[in-house]
Amino acid sequence: MSDATRIVGLEEHVVLPVLLEAWTLAGVPQISQLGYGDEPFAQRLRDVSDRRLADMDDQGIDVQVLSLATPGVQNLSTEDSVTVAREANDALAEIVDGNPERFQALAAIPTPAPEAAAEELERAVTQLGFRGAMLYGRTGDTLADAPEFDHLYATAERLRVPLHFHPQTPVPAVMEAYYSGLGRTGRGLATAGLGGYYDLGVQYLRMIFSGVFDRHPELQVIAGHWGEVVLFYVDHTGILASSANLERPLVDYFRENFWVTGSGTVSERYLRWTSEVVGTDRMMYSTDYPYTYATSPDGYAFLDTSNGVGRTFLEQAPFTEEEKAAIGSGNWEQLTGHVVASHAERSVPLRVRPADTSPHLKSSILITGANKGLGREAARRLLASGHDVWIGARDPERGREAAEALGARYVAIDVTDDASVAQAAEEVAAATGGTLDVLINNAGIPSTYGLDVADVTASEVEAVYAVNVFGAVRTFHAFLPLLRRAPNGVVVNVSSGLGSHAVTSDPERIESTFQQPGYTSSKAALNMLTAQWAAALPGLRINSVDPGYTATEFNGHSGPQTVQEGTDAIVTMATIGPDGPTGTFADRHGTVGW
Repeated sequence: MSDATRIVGLEEHVVLPVLLEAWTLAGVPQISQLGYGDEPFAQRLRDVSDRRLADMDDQGIDVQVLSLATPGVQNLSTEDSVTVAREANDALAEIVDGNPERFQALAAIPTPAPEAAAEELERAVTQLGFRGAMLYGRTGDTLADAPEFDHLYATAERLRVPLHFHPQTPVPAVMEAYYSGLGRTGRGLATAGLGGYYDLGVQYLRMIFSGVFDRHPELQVIAGHWGEVVLFYVDHTGILASSANLERPLVDYFRENFWVTGSGTVSERYLRWTSEVVGTDRMMYSTDYPYTYATSPDGYAFLDTSNGVGRTFLEQAPFTEEEKAAIGSGNWEQLTGHVVASHAERSVPLRVRPADTSPHLKSSILITGANKGLGREAARRLLASGHDVWIGARDPERGREAAEALGARYVAIDVTDDASVAQAAEEVAAATGGTLDVLINNAGIPSTYGLDVADVTASEVEAVYAVNVFGAVRTFHAFLPLLRRAPNGVVVNVSSGLGSHAVTSDPERIESTFQQPGYTSSKAALNMLTAQWAAALPGLRINSVDPGYTATEFNGHSGPQTVQEGTDAIVTMATIGPDGPTGTFADRHGTVGW
């Protein structure tokens, strides 16, 4: 292999001060393997300059793709995981900016907050220039195939960036059942000896068998440690493909959705087996620094990449020179080379926009109920297109958090309260010179689940109408003067197919199975309000949209659509021009029957 061939290590770990502080507060054991203390191993894990660069040179590694040590932020609280992930990613970006020839980075992702996780991935890729993200299997007791992570996977698929998964310690019940009674050896067997790899490998199989890759066929995952055990049994496990109704043979998922690295386990036997299963065009390189750097007891050769082994292991591999070059860095560049970000983009973090934001943004947009779910995703997408977006939310803490995370403005608004809505209209008017281009009436609540139709009372229906109908009327009325002053005022009422007689009476539609008089009739009322407003105000574009059955907190993440898909119609109708439709009811596929 030519001396000029680059070797990029993809699983090279670091512990940052913000992570150590968060781990300490969370009660994480303060051991050297996590970067605590003054032992050489802990110092290597924290170092991002001379010592690390010297070790890379000793290994023969040209570039390290930095990622947080396991379990990253996945053992933190929901709120802390979002804050720490963002700060850690900003710190990683600064490290990469300081030495872009030797360092790249994989983003830390706050999976305890699934919607924020997708947003942070988007920010890390589009603003910081990261080429993907590092995940750590489970989030608490929640496995990687859980439906709440579908939005994250859809975001990675859309951005065309890989998700690298890394093992973590098995759950306490497994530790007790399988690894207790062996002292330090049991602890080692449970983690870096075998248990952590098996724990993650089973999650890979769960992701395949539960349909994650059938729903997201372009999603790309990087698996370390030669495929986390399960790759060596794929010829046997493949018999389950038919019972799981997979769209492809099991091995094809590993050959089309996975990339495999060795993570510093320098075994030619594993190297050959991996090439036979997935091919060299799906293999990449990593050393799991510093966990395989001068750490092997008694000179155990299979787990030590120091003294040039990081390079010679690949140089001496039984492959062609072209295959070695592809494994060293070519496949990585092929997978992620499209991700480019300038230093200027990295150096300006997103923040809440001040009231005097410059007027170059395309449209001023207010979204009610935008601190989560469809409203938050619509805000993210519209911000990404350059619009000036207001996050409207009743809860100040959640509203400000969403605005901060997205780079939007925040306005407090309780759509059930006249004074709150009037105050919000005054605040927006003061900041925009008295206009609003787009109002998205998104705030809504469901009916009480499980309530028999015969038991639905007037108070139950009234509570739903207070938000879904009267709230929309109250907000529309307050902001109408601002919309009329805009050159192309637009109103988008977020309705539902459950408000359509045509949809709910079609036995082929899932909507026909729902019996929620309060919610369904509220959306039917919203649709009629749309028609009436559109007829009376021809100078505005006023439409209803059906997001479709979308996985959000609203329905316990039970819908088949991703949040991005659910906001397609919202974003489309929010960005129509003066010649666009008015008085219509549409979903992401087109017009919906009334």
